[in-house]
Amino acid sequence: MKVLKWAKFKLAVTPDSLNLKGLNLANGILTLDWNDKTPTFDFKPHTPDCYYTYVSAAPYNPRCDSTHAQKVLDALSPDEQTIFMRTIAASLDLKTVRKHRGREVRALLMHGTGANGKDTLREAVSVLLGGHGMGG
Repeated sequence: MKVLKWAKFKLAVTPDSLNLKGLNLANGILTLDWNDKTPTFDFKPHTPDCYYTYVSAAPYNPRCDSTHAQKVLDALSPDEQTIFMRTIAASLDLKTVRKHRGREVRALLMHGTGANGKDTLREAVSVLLGGHGMGG
């Protein structure tokens, strides 16, 4: 029992230090900082000081071809695209977004029958978030 307590004391991290703002990607961390209400992004290498409970299968590549991502978004109407993109963007730093926008940002509930893209969107977001926290 004392060994377990010692291990927890030596290895435990506070919940505030888990899953910091941004995305833990396969080849580094895309961090998010704020200048008033404007987000800025920076890509940093992985470090033992940053703790995440997930890692994305997607690497950071600012020069990647966006053709496939645009095809996925084209399945949505312009209004639906806006809602989807704002909700996903807000998930990168929900605490700060809620400070500015209140509880306006909640969750996505996609509805439809047949092949209308619900699973494609869910899987794309799931890849970014390391396959966790997604329901079908």
